[in-house]
Amino acid sequence: MALCLTRQQEERVQITCPDGTLITVAVIGFRRRKGIRAVRLAFEAPKSYTIHREEVQCEIDKEDGA
Repeated sequence: MALCLTRQQEERVQITCPDGTLITVAVIGFRRRKGIRAVRLAFEAPKSYTIHREEVQCEIDKEDGA
């Protein structure tokens, strides 16, 4: 089951990792182009953490498995 939240612009969600590391996700804007709605998110995490869009991570996983 996924957690589903409603956030307004400039509101944040914080994720605490098992090791105590804190990751913050902030809503920084909204966009609507050609009938498509998009939310702009900002992620704050230690530099040692890698954050990718899902489609990019899938490509990385494919390359690693090849």
